[in-house]
Amino acid sequence: MIILCLRRLTKVCLLFFILLIPLSVSSRDINLDEIYINNDSSSYKRLINLKLNAYKITKATTIDNRVMFAGWSSGKRLVYVKEYINSDVNYVYEYYPASRIRRRLHKINGAIIHAKLSQNGHFLFLKNLIINGRSIKNQLVIVNLRKNSYHTRRSNTVLTDFTVSFYGDTIFYETERGICQYFPDQRREKLIIPKRQYSHLFSSKNTTLIFPSPMDDKILFINGGGGSYKAYLYHKNNFTKVSGITSAREITWIDNNHFSYRGGYLGNYSVFVYNAITKSNFNLVKRSLNTNITHTPYDNYITFLQDGIISYYYKTNNMLRFMPMEGEDILFSPSGNYFLSLYNRNLFLTSLTSIKQHKRELNQNAREILNQYKIIQADYSVQENSYSRNYLQKKIDIYIKIMD
Repeated sequence: MIILCLRRLTKVCLLFFILLIPLSVSSRDINLDEIYINNDSSSYKRLINLKLNAYKITKATTIDNRVMFAGWSSGKRLVYVKEYINSDVNYVYEYYPASRIRRRLHKINGAIIHAKLSQNGHFLFLKNLIINGRSIKNQLVIVNLRKNSYHTRRSNTVLTDFTVSFYGDTIFYETERGICQYFPDQRREKLIIPKRQYSHLFSSKNTTLIFPSPMDDKILFINGGGGSYKAYLYHKNNFTKVSGITSAREITWIDNNHFSYRGGYLGNYSVFVYNAITKSNFNLVKRSLNTNITHTPYDNYITFLQDGIISYYYKTNNMLRFMPMEGEDILFSPSGNYFLSLYNRNLFLTSLTSIKQHKRELNQNAREILNQYKIIQADYSVQENSYSRNYLQKKIDIYIKIMD
């Protein structure tokens, strides 16, 4: 009984650590069901099987398991990072969907907490922690996907402290001098914004990150931690305060005049779109357990989660859609016909056409998931903690909503 209680406490503490830690530790495919439902129960196992069945219905390709991060380096090639359980070994792979050929590119030791691909697909940037006893060495690993090589740079924090340019292959980070731009091909650093230009806006205790717009004529500055941030939009030599941002990782420009961000608080997050011209915002989703905002700039897709359900917003047509499936880190292909998703440590490649073709079967599968949640809600013996009932009600509500 003591071991069981400790295991449950560890799960809850892990969830709070992941959600509350400042400046964006990546999610690593968080399975919230595992936090709130007894993993050893038959009810839990049936629930997970039903969610995996959605991928079987759509004939999705299971690319690999134990995957932490993935992305499109081009329309024909994927790059992903695979973690080996109970070790500090990670491998970077490339995968070609058409031929299903995969190649191992690099072995990297450490705990990779964040990964971003450059928009042109030339570089993969990894925030890596090397833990040796009580000491932690922080480093940025820069993988050159054209030359199949990598180099490392020292980092001063265990948290994510860089952003990637919207176009090209450079990154931005803060130093004592101010905001610098790093050119990985030349391994050259350039100061672009001296600290005196923005230091009066923020506390010096936290790292300042910048998010330049696609045309580089606007810059979003953000500084803070623990779900509390100050943000300012710089445009035409003026700073305009942007209120309500609660995550430094879930920020992305959609086009040159709009960016998306996460607002709200633990268990009640929202997805906003901010208009940089009118200085106003509008809400896409309210009161979600998590949001996991990602962006596919090839065709202006924003993807996010509403209580675990895969959702996407197509800016060009102002179209908001939900899928009767669950997953995280959703990324559409350059053509917009396929998307990547992580679920239960598996990396899937799914066709949008297949989802439309199998809509009836997916809806029926969603009804079975809904019924399974109701069964679990009525059975206190499989609920892991005092928060389980609220969680289960949110899951029931979202499945009812997507079938309306």
